[in-house]
Amino acid sequence: MWPFKRKDKDIRTFGGAMSEYNKLRASVGMAPAREDDCHECVAWLVVFDLAGEPVAEECKRLPTGDRGLFMMVCASYLSWVAMKGVEAKFPTDSWRLIAPLIERELSKQQWYRTEVMKDLFDSLARHPPIGETKGRNFGVSLGPWPDAVMAATLAGHKLACSTNMEFLLYVGVMSGKILETIGKVAPKG
Repeated sequence: MWPFKRKDKDIRTFGGAMSEYNKLRASVGMAPAREDDCHECVAWLVVFDLAGEPVAEECKRLPTGDRGLFMMVCASYLSWVAMKGVEAKFPTDSWRLIAPLIERELSKQQWYRTEVMKDLFDSLARHPPIGETKGRNFGVSLGPWPDAVMAATLAGHKLACSTNMEFLLYVGVMSGKILETIGKVAPKG
């Protein structure tokens, strides 16, 4: 049932490791990238983290009928985090070049539904899962994953929030790593 296969290796520095990077891209079904293609790198990063073992383990814990929505919420959340990183570190309008690359990869998955993904991403944009919490939850964030699940619920797609503390912590740590990596691969200049 698990849609991705991934080697258990995480390289986020990319310092001269392009062949290793392309092996990792291949391990999640993506074609090789040019060494200077920072847009493809951001798309790969979303797919790579979506293919992580903690995501797979959490997905397995859910009833079969909830797994597709879970994967779409994860994919939307990771895309949203990537968008925030790109908006902060890349040249203006870079996201419109990167979003189709991410969608191209995600749309290959069995669980992918275009309209649901659009609903989820739009809701995340209206109800950010990390950052500004004023007026929400009495000014206290419950963390990025519960907030992402809440954004999905507000979009009309009900998913029970995880009570697995390891997964909740993983999402927080992973979010920071995504933003850090995006900063490292951002075009200089």
